[in-house]
Amino acid sequence: MSQLAARPARRVLDPTDMVSLTGLRARLEGVAPEQRRRELVELVCTNAATVLGHSTADVDADQAFGDLGFDSLTAVELRNRLKIATGLTLSPTLIFDHPTPAALAEQLDAQLAAGTSAEPPDRMARFNDVAREMQALVGQSDWSPGDRAQLVTRLQGMLDGLTGPADGPYPEHPGDPFDDDIATATESQLFAILDEEIGP
Repeated sequence: MSQLAARPARRVLDPTDMVSLTGLRARLEGVAPEQRRRELVELVCTNAATVLGHSTADVDADQAFGDLGFDSLTAVELRNRLKIATGLTLSPTLIFDHPTPAALAEQLDAQLAAGTSAEPPDRMARFNDVAREMQALVGQSDWSPGDRAQLVTRLQGMLDGLTGPADGPYPEHPGDPFDDDIATATESQLFAILDEEIGP
């Protein structure tokens, strides 16, 4: 378990990967349900191993993705690979909603059998997807002072867009001290303010 948590460099999608992932639906046409399920379990396990930099043998279909070493960024990478392979619309929270390779394969099987995609993620889901990546980037320690200053400026601009129209604050919040909080906030505090304003 500890060896999985201390995983080697992970893989991200490149053009070769995208070619190799296509054609799944054609292969599964006319296949018996049990065989289709086995192929989907293998698909999930193989791609999970690729994203983590492991061999497929290291990925147990009944082991939780969190125990395998997945985090928010690798979860998105796996989701992207499975979207390409299946042609389905898949939520950014896919592996958290279906927390093992076997459970995820069952969900993919159900969507493929129905011949329909899941409901497209809403804007909040898309924002959460991006926010997880932003938080991971901000948490890195090698930002230069200049880059940090640019980052704070960009985040302040984004927050200004959320707190009210360009000509002033929302009427229900006259004189809101929120702007003062933004002006003096550190990077981590800006994320905390953003989380508080938008909600979970």
